[in-house]
Amino acid sequence: MQLKLRFKVFRKAAIQLLSPTLRAARCCKLLCKKNHQARRKVIIFLNQLYFYYSLFILALLLFFCRAKFPTELSLWILVPGCGVVIIAVSRINEIFIAFINDATSHLQKKRHFSTIQYFERIPLAMRSYVELIVQFAFLYYFIQKFFLLFNKDRTLFECVYFSAVTITTIGYGDISATHWMSQALCIYEILAGFALIIISFTVYVSRAVGKLQDGKRQ
Repeated sequence: MQLKLRFKVFRKAAIQLLSPTLRAARCCKLLCKKNHQARRKVIIFLNQLYFYYSLFILALLLFFCRAKFPTELSLWILVPGCGVVIIAVSRINEIFIAFINDATSHLQKKRHFSTIQYFERIPLAMRSYVELIVQFAFLYYFIQKFFLLFNKDRTLFECVYFSAVTITTIGYGDISATHWMSQALCIYEILAGFALIIISFTVYVSRAVGKLQDGKRQ
């Protein structure tokens, strides 16, 4: 019993450390625990917020990376880049943990109080899938400033391309991960992509179809 309690405390501490955004989201949902409609709106709002944030930061960085600034000025990109990396790590872990927990919980025979319908969960998963591509691209781009992740330095657009190719497991081979850190990130990205598409998407679609069939029978 004491060992189980220690593991629970360690698990909570690990989640807070690896994904502060997940902890913040859970706190927001706890504030409206009894109001299920408000809880639903919070989940959808946060999903859309981070999705559009990632696209906005991507567009902003693409502009700054293509613009011809002096070297001293371009170094300032690395300063906010640290914040972008921290949020990227947190969001990647949040998406992976949240969707795995949600999908597995819907396979169990217990009552769920969430008012989010399965047809609404599918767009949530798809937005998160696109966000994963962008967030991993941020990691590849900024970490390569300190470690040689690929066979040569890559532009931000090439990092987005590599991230998309990796998560879809296409693997053209034109950009190769040569450092152990980039190889580990590739493995994690593939696992996160599988968690969203194969596990979550499959569960949501099957549950949605099952509800439609139950409605027709009634």
